[in-house]
Amino acid sequence: MISTNIPKNDLRKRNENGLDSVRGKDKEHATAMLLGDSDGYNYPLFVVLKQKPLTIKTQVQENLTHRNGCGVRVWEEAHQLMRLWPSRLYVNPSAWWNNHLAVEFLEFHFGGRAEMDEKVLLLWDDFSGHFTNDVVACAQRLNILLERCPPPIYVALPTTRHGLEQAVENSATNVLD
Repeated sequence: MISTNIPKNDLRKRNENGLDSVRGKDKEHATAMLLGDSDGYNYPLFVVLKQKPLTIKTQVQENLTHRNGCGVRVWEEAHQLMRLWPSRLYVNPSAWWNNHLAVEFLEFHFGGRAEMDEKVLLLWDDFSGHFTNDVVACAQRLNILLERCPPPIYVALPTTRHGLEQAVENSATNVLD
């Protein structure tokens, strides 16, 4: 998962280490889930954007039900983007993951695959929203084996088959030595 902050003010000032630091409040925030497989296929982007919370309960529910959390105007643009590029855009007040979005992510990426009888291994960070009862039930229904990657264990591997084979070969050589 990659989280990006876009600063409101771009006041760059060198600190004592010679690095630029950005001061000011965060303007916007987004969370993007990137997914690839061992064959080198990169799956469509799944993005959660931040939006100010609405105060009208009926409007909130309508946005969640019909427009992935987006308001009417934002949805027009978001819907066009999703038609042009295979992706999913969602909006919530925190731009962060929750139970509902985790289920949507699984359905989006794994719900329509041709080989539903084959198990799929999904290594997911040990965030509580990824392992709720609803998410685990959805994973079982979609024949997904969910495995937790506890913090601070993160693995960065190449997404091409050759790169993965090379990484496995190198790690096997290191273990045997």
